[in-house]
Amino acid sequence: MQCPKCGFEQSDARQECHRCGLEFARWSGAEGARRRRPSAPVVTTERKVQTRLGEEAWLHRGLLFAGMGLLSGFLWPLLKHSVLHGASVLLTPWQILSPVEGELQRAATATLGEGSHLALWVLAPLIVAVLTLLLRCYGRPPVRAYGAVFLGGVGLLVMLAGLSAESEILGLVFVPPSALGGLIMFAGIFGLALMAAANHARKRYPRARILRRLSVGGAVAMGILLIFALFFSAGAWKIWAMWLLYIELIGLGVLAIRSARCPLPDEQLLETISLFLRVGLGWLPVACWIAQSTAGDPFVDFVIGGGGGTVHVLLSVIKGFLVYGGMAFLMALGLAACLTQMLAAKVKAPAESRPEGNPDWVSDARIMRT
Repeated sequence: MQCPKCGFEQSDARQECHRCGLEFARWSGAEGARRRRPSAPVVTTERKVQTRLGEEAWLHRGLLFAGMGLLSGFLWPLLKHSVLHGASVLLTPWQILSPVEGELQRAATATLGEGSHLALWVLAPLIVAVLTLLLRCYGRPPVRAYGAVFLGGVGLLVMLAGLSAESEILGLVFVPPSALGGLIMFAGIFGLALMAAANHARKRYPRARILRRLSVGGAVAMGILLIFALFFSAGAWKIWAMWLLYIELIGLGVLAIRSARCPLPDEQLLETISLFLRVGLGWLPVACWIAQSTAGDPFVDFVIGGGGGTVHVLLSVIKGFLVYGGMAFLMALGLAACLTQMLAAKVKAPAESRPEGNPDWVSDARIMRT
């Protein structure tokens, strides 16, 4: 027989090559396995560049969407009704920032904080929006990611906890009753943002353990908000529309924990979690509008009570959703970009070992252990 390695002719009875020492049995097993295994197409440099540019374009568009949403929230007017004066007044940001003129405007801008920091509450969305758009235009991808987390997180924390009394100008029941209530709301919103970010990153890096742990942590943080809403609140918080929202959030948490228990989750499960997030985001303002219009609060009834209260509530809910939702979206966007960039930096596998058809493939053992 002829040696497959060096080509030396020798007897068929030999178990190894007389010249190079190749073991024929071992070579036959390895060669057979290699032939049976389909060759994996390589990931070219062009494909890796396209993937990186796609992530950067996604972050670029997200920053524009968040900035424009916050800018719209700043410009959105409020329609307030004073039961005491029996009249309504349309409040623009400039009217709220200007000195109070007349008893009607004073009643329409009444807050538990007596308006001491009302100007900051009005200007905060504008400040965050401008900084977000500047970050989009001039920041590098890592700076954009961490900057989005900082702007969205700090802005939301200041609005919910630091300016909880000023948020009464919205005339909504669904505003933080105190600084502690604002912290609890922030914890729940941060948990949702964390779950959304981990779910997005896991579509590309399904084996990363850190994403599984973050999903569970986000579900626990969201559970704190649900406990607060279910056991320590009343009135509009217990309307059927809000119960539907709670059930949807509980289902989202169960799916996130189930996904975290799977070392390699099903792609359909990840898409289902994304669908639950979108449904919850869309139903949130509708549920608040329905609940606020059918159940009231003594203070809220006084400032936006009868005389077209449903329309007044709708405008207030939209403004609150644009402001608080815009900052929450910005925070979630930054978290997703940070996780994706962190995991991409840890992957050191050679390009030829990555299948082109499966971008979710990860071979770095350090990510598996993280």
